[in-house]
Amino acid sequence: MNPRIQWLLWRQIGWRHWRHTLKQTVLLVLIVALGVAVFLSVRLANRAAVAGFTLFTESISGESDLIISPLAGKLQVDLLTELRQTLDPLPVALYPVIETTASEPGQVGDSGLETEQFHLIGIDLVALVNIAYLTKATSPAVTLDTQQHSLGDQEDRVFISQALADERQLKVTGSLALILNDRTVNVQIAGILPEGKFQTEVPRNLLLMDLPSLQRMLPLPGQMHRIEVRVPEGKDRQRILTDAQMRLEAMANDQWTVHTPDSKRSSAALMTAAFRLNLSVLSTLALLVGIYLILQALEAAVVRRRQEIAVLRSLGVSAQDVRFAWLIEASALGVIGSALGILLGTAAAQISVRSIAQTVNALYYSNTTTAASLTFEEGFFAFGFGVLASVIAGAVPARDAALTPPAQSLRHGIRHPGIAFLSKPWLGLLAAIIAILLANLPPLQLAAGSKIPVAGYFAAFFWLLSASILTGILFPLIAKVMRLGRNHAIMAYTASQLCTPSGRHRLTAAGLVVAVGMASAMGILIGSFEHTLQAWIGQVLRADVYVAPRGFGNASNQSRISRRTQEQLLAHPQVVGSDVAQFYPITLGTLDTTLVGARYTQLPQGAGMVWLKPPLTSPILSETSGLAWVSESFTARFNKRLGDTIQIPTQSGSQALTIDAVFADYGNERGSIVVPLQHTAKWFQDTQVSNLAVYLHPDADADAMRREWARALPELAIQTNTKLRAQALRIFRQTFSVTHALQGIGVAVAIVGLGLALASLLTERRQELMTLKALGLSRRGIAMATNLEGIAVATVGIIGGLTLSLTLGHLLIYVINPQSFGWTLSYQVPWATMAGLVTACVTASAFVSYGVGYWGASLPAEQEA
Repeated sequence: MNPRIQWLLWRQIGWRHWRHTLKQTVLLVLIVALGVAVFLSVRLANRAAVAGFTLFTESISGESDLIISPLAGKLQVDLLTELRQTLDPLPVALYPVIETTASEPGQVGDSGLETEQFHLIGIDLVALVNIAYLTKATSPAVTLDTQQHSLGDQEDRVFISQALADERQLKVTGSLALILNDRTVNVQIAGILPEGKFQTEVPRNLLLMDLPSLQRMLPLPGQMHRIEVRVPEGKDRQRILTDAQMRLEAMANDQWTVHTPDSKRSSAALMTAAFRLNLSVLSTLALLVGIYLILQALEAAVVRRRQEIAVLRSLGVSAQDVRFAWLIEASALGVIGSALGILLGTAAAQISVRSIAQTVNALYYSNTTTAASLTFEEGFFAFGFGVLASVIAGAVPARDAALTPPAQSLRHGIRHPGIAFLSKPWLGLLAAIIAILLANLPPLQLAAGSKIPVAGYFAAFFWLLSASILTGILFPLIAKVMRLGRNHAIMAYTASQLCTPSGRHRLTAAGLVVAVGMASAMGILIGSFEHTLQAWIGQVLRADVYVAPRGFGNASNQSRISRRTQEQLLAHPQVVGSDVAQFYPITLGTLDTTLVGARYTQLPQGAGMVWLKPPLTSPILSETSGLAWVSESFTARFNKRLGDTIQIPTQSGSQALTIDAVFADYGNERGSIVVPLQHTAKWFQDTQVSNLAVYLHPDADADAMRREWARALPELAIQTNTKLRAQALRIFRQTFSVTHALQGIGVAVAIVGLGLALASLLTERRQELMTLKALGLSRRGIAMATNLEGIAVATVGIIGGLTLSLTLGHLLIYVINPQSFGWTLSYQVPWATMAGLVTACVTASAFVSYGVGYWGASLPAEQEA
């Protein structure tokens, strides 16, 4: 490979043709940029959502070495004495932590989600000072204020972030009103957590209090959520840390777990792995269709320049040099497009990150994500991915350019054979068989309980490949249909082009198959999910009014409704019954799940459930039965089935339960275990509840009741049945908002590809066009012929794409979705949506192909295109 020859080929052939076809070159660069931008923006948004998972104590004390967390419920303060005795004489510091959520008073919308959610941390500030000395770390500024204000015995005080102070113009000695559970409290601002003083950035919504004060306010006397452990710096640090961890684990006795902050963050990342991977795979749609487009354009360039290639080969330029010249051109498109795509993707990530972060907040954990930032690793990966895609797209045209004999290249009117494998149906059948086999393989199991349907994704790829190849058999059928109107010259001419389709016809149709197939398959998934969700909501949400703490839509919300408030609500003369529930996060084995204590008083117990496997005994949760109902996602996550016995941790010790029924639950992929509320009240010594579903007298006005309760209890989020149903669907549609944009981008790119392919075909058939004009066919007639050809190619692609979508939809609903989330959906085809997609594709194809034909009719026999 001679560098001088490569430079000459690029300057005299590649760059010259780029300048002569500037609009097409710019379009190709933009297509690559768009694909890379979509891919990068989703990756950056996903990364930001994971990075936003915060152990909030890191902002005020630095990163702990170990974290002691209960398997269920809370830890008792007395445990600190036992731990210190066990760890003696190791120089290890312990500090207890309470972490809860708080809202701010004021008007709140019907959804209950618009209110500000604060993360309120209670820490033993004396222990915090000792840790600073022990680790020789910079002592946080809050320690100075603790001396001045004597926190713990005086009125309740709080430290706030600098960002919140600046935004609200709050000052030290000022006050801040907070809603804790179902009551409003006023706290004095003791100090401001300065930026740049801690190991991590202080989140805007972080509030810090002294532990005894927060224990008294919640109230949680003598209780704590976790204990964080610090080991001093020094040469023996690792030995001390290992020794301390071993002692703590030996002492745990199935009451708590010992883990590191890194493992906690890794667990959070794995928890959302399936959700983020689904988005990432979908984000490759635009780039995948773009590969087809680049392949089409570079293959067309081979056709346009074949006479030049023949001259070069005759002058002694090797086939290897010719092939490498085409790869350089493809690489140049990839480099320029990818660089532009990184800029566009970084900007687009700021839009998509909020939608993804809100979904993560609602379904998984609280995160502090507000913006996405470009990292070198992500930028380099997206850049390399875009360049690699361009090189792959240019590989086949480069091979064709190198292997085409000079004598054949000099002849006019030779139809280019195109990509060989697209004309071999047996390869399509083989790909389909491989896809079927892959779809029956189990998912990849991750440490945090998430399952990744790797084989399912590969099955989808092989279905795409199979449909792309097999769709080509439709061209002769379309030609036969057109020949039924053989008396019409234009239709006869178009049929003659399709009866033996060129490689470019097949490639263009394949691009449409991929775009339409993936877009329609996602439409089937979304339609099936929405239909299933609406049916589920209609069955589950039967009460008239729903009462919950503010911010109930945040997965990390820990606010509760007290017994006093419950009695106040249920004492209303218009109330005839209620269903209540209390949620407890627990760790079962090594995986997190949710224990639910429920009490149904109005409808027969279980009447609001969507049963996948009805109760074996009776639809009533007996207080003495030892039975439990579990969600479908629980059975998938823990590999359990009806009749199995499970040991669940509680604050009163391990409890044995038998699975008596399985129900559908589309709001929690970690799984749920439902037991009578009396059990959880006894196991956790807790009379609070997470929410109430209230049934009113038939003559009562639900809206009037909501307004009355909202005035009397402004600390709560109160909604009617209608409002809550609408809110649930709004959150669902918000989750899929990114998906709709990706669908449109993929189809739009495919339509552009159709226009470029038709332009290339007309360039290749310049002699035919001259003959047609000589025989009297007008410019409009040629445009009509191209219009028919474009619609025919689009029809082939749409038929193949819709057929593919039914297969991919089945794969998504019955393989990928259950393996990822453990949810069973009812298969629904949104025919109206798909009809709209087909109409848009055909209409766009008609306009594009007519315009290209009108341009081609005036193309001189020797003009470059």
